[in-house]
Amino acid sequence: YHSNNQLFTVEHNQDDFDRARHQSYNFHEVYMEPNKVKQQHEIRLYCTLLIALGLIILLSRLMQNLFFSISGAELTKRIRAKAIQCMLKQEVGWFDRQENHSGVLCERLSTDALAIQNVYFEIVLSKKTKEILEQASVLATETLQNIRTVVQLTKEDFFVQKYSRLSKTYSYIKAITHAVAMSNFYFTLAATYVTVFVLVKHEQIKTENIMMVVAFILFTIQPFQIIFALITELGKSITSAQSFIDLFERQPSIDNCSTQGKEIPNFSGNIKFDLVQFRYPTRPEVAVLNKFKLNINRGQCIALIGASGCGKSTIIQLIERFYDVSGGYLYIDGHDIKKLNLQWLRSKIGLISQEPTLFDMTVQENIAYGDHSRQISMKEIIEAAKKANIHDFIQLLPQ
Repeated sequence: YHSNNQLFTVEHNQDDFDRARHQSYNFHEVYMEPNKVKQQHEIRLYCTLLIALGLIILLSRLMQNLFFSISGAELTKRIRAKAIQCMLKQEVGWFDRQENHSGVLCERLSTDALAIQNVYFEIVLSKKTKEILEQASVLATETLQNIRTVVQLTKEDFFVQKYSRLSKTYSYIKAITHAVAMSNFYFTLAATYVTVFVLVKHEQIKTENIMMVVAFILFTIQPFQIIFALITELGKSITSAQSFIDLFERQPSIDNCSTQGKEIPNFSGNIKFDLVQFRYPTRPEVAVLNKFKLNINRGQCIALIGASGCGKSTIIQLIERFYDVSGGYLYIDGHDIKKLNLQWLRSKIGLISQEPTLFDMTVQENIAYGDHSRQISMKEIIEAAKKANIHDFIQLLPQ
């Protein structure tokens, strides 16, 4: 009895499966049903199922896009934070290179980080477009930063045309690749209809099976349509990821964030240049300093006078250890500057540049920004302003 019951159950399940398969296979025959009452019943049934399926897909797609957007935004935030941290650790000479211009670095942070949200295949075309975008970004940044020079030389049209040429090149490449990618779907669909028409004409396919064939092909090529639509972005993601990986793995010759090294207990500030030689990393063929010797004792006022390019600013940058000497030694209170704690050393130096840069903050915040290791009182800020002979000027500014 138990065996017969099992056999009946198997046969019953098989009948249900065959019936369901027959009904799904003959879905299109609903429109050919002669019994109008039955036809309307089945149409309502299938419409209800399609609406329910649509709602399920809607909710699943909504949740999919929501979670992917959240994870993508979190990934972008982490990449940008890690990137800016690594950039600030690099030595000053790293920023002198053309490929590390401020415009290029800002471009990486703003666009490249977004591109890594997707995983793509590398293509040569993306590298070319990336180079064009970086060139355009550098050109725009340099032009705006030196707007006075541009206006004085009446070169506005020149830079506009140069930027337009770079933009057009990028636009043409992107437009062509995008057009080809998007048109593939419609070419495939057209080929499908032509093939089906030929098969129907030669009576090699039934008319009621056309819908099934077309629907199958549409669902099959839909993923490829998405891939083709994104193909112009595929290489950009890998290229962007590679640029960030190179940045993350790079070890700076001078770590700006390092707290390792000596701290001199009784700091006096005596400086000694002992046969110092120096060449900028980007101009190794030019010897800026050659066996330079200079002693600066505590309390002395030293003026460095010379023609432009003779090394005046270079000496200050070596004391700040923006660069390391190419030869010879630089001593601070008898200690090799390379062995001192870099953060501690720079905290002991006050520097006013020839062209100071003010941050987008209040005057109070700009002055207090000189020492961010503690909370600066208003009394100290006013005292610093008086020593810099700007207190009276600040008092005249609108509150």
